[in-house]
Amino acid sequence: MKTIKCKECGKILSKKAKICPNCGCGINWGKKFLKIFLVILIIFVIILGLSFVPNLIKDYKFQKLSKKYSGTWDLKTDNDQYYQNDGERLKILLDKELIFGTDVILSASDNVGEVSMCIPEEFDEKFVKRCPESFVRLYSYIEVPDIVYINFIDENGSLIFIKFKYSDETLKQTSCHNGEFWGQCVDEKLKITYEKK
Repeated sequence: MKTIKCKECGKILSKKAKICPNCGCGINWGKKFLKIFLVILIIFVIILGLSFVPNLIKDYKFQKLSKKYSGTWDLKTDNDQYYQNDGERLKILLDKELIFGTDVILSASDNVGEVSMCIPEEFDEKFVKRCPESFVRLYSYIEVPDIVYINFIDENGSLIFIKFKYSDETLKQTSCHNGEFWGQCVDEKLKITYEKK
C-alpha cells in the first residue's frame, strides 16, 4: 500500500485516504494537482513568449527602418560619377530619383534573390539609363540602421552596389570597407548624395 505523511500531524496514512484518521485534516489532492498544473502552464507560457520576443524586436526595428527610408530621394550630385572596373573607367547610371517603399527595403542578412541583372541587348552600345527589369533595392542591416547599400547599373549594364551613410535625411556615399555585403560594391570615394523629399 502506498503511503504519505499527513501535512498537519506527520502521521503515516494511506495515499487513498481523504481524511487523516489521527488529526482529521482533509487531504485535498485536487487543489494540489491544480497548483502543479498552473505552475507548469505558467512556465510553458513564459518559454513560449520568450521564443517570440526576438522576432517581435526584429519586426519593430524593421518598421523603424521602413519609416526612415520609405519615400522619394532626390539626387543632389550634378556631375557624372565613374568607377574603375578591371582597369576600365565606367560611368555609373545614377537615378535622379529613388523611390523606396516598405517592399523594397530588405535586410542584408536575408537570403534575397529578387535582384535582376541588367543585360544589354547590344553589347557594342552603352546604356544611358537603368534597364526596366532592374529593380532599385535598398539593403540594410538592422543592427547598423544608418548604413545602407543601393543597387545601381553602370554603362555596361552591370549591377553594382554603392554604400551610403544616413544622416539627417541625407544619404552620402561612403567606402565599402568594414562592411559585410555580397556583390560588387564600389569602394572609391565618390560624391554621391541623395536627400529625402
